[in-house]
Amino acid sequence: MEKLLRNLKLKDDFTITIPIMKSDFVNKLRRNMDEGSTSSIFPFFEVFSSSKNQYVGSISGNEFELRKRFRFFDTNKGGAIAKGKMNQEGEILNIDIEVNGFKKSIFFYFITIFYVFFLGSIGFSLLQESDGNAFPIFVIPFILLHAAMMYGIPILIFRRSVKNIKNDLEKDFFYFTKKY
Repeated sequence: MEKLLRNLKLKDDFTITIPIMKSDFVNKLRRNMDEGSTSSIFPFFEVFSSSKNQYVGSISGNEFELRKRFRFFDTNKGGAIAKGKMNQEGEILNIDIEVNGFKKSIFFYFITIFYVFFLGSIGFSLLQESDGNAFPIFVIPFILLHAAMMYGIPILIFRRSVKNIKNDLEKDFFYFTKKY
């Protein structure tokens, strides 16, 4: 499964090296992040929050876990989760980050069960067919096209959310090194 997610670009690893002390970085990250769960099960009420912070997550020791906050009319849907480990080497902070855009969504299981049941019932009806009513074969390509779209569109959304959070983290972590 891990290899499939990496091939579909739903999971990615990268390292950011910035010239900052870990304590300063953690303080700046805490100022730009609201403490909370990275679970995206019930983020509906999050859009009503008045917080200006871009990220939601938690920091513990040398590790952090965060995701972008959901906002109204935000095209960055998908909620990729970034997990990072910080390692201080002198004046340089190395941050190893793993971004995961696929969250074991039950949505894909429901789609799979639906199509297995649907195609199975079509096959069963073709086997039981004894009268002259033939099943229109031209319907099958439309079913397969529909299935491709139902699987493909969420994969494209998750892939874009991985790319967006990766770019945003690189940009924001670079700006954490600047004095303001």
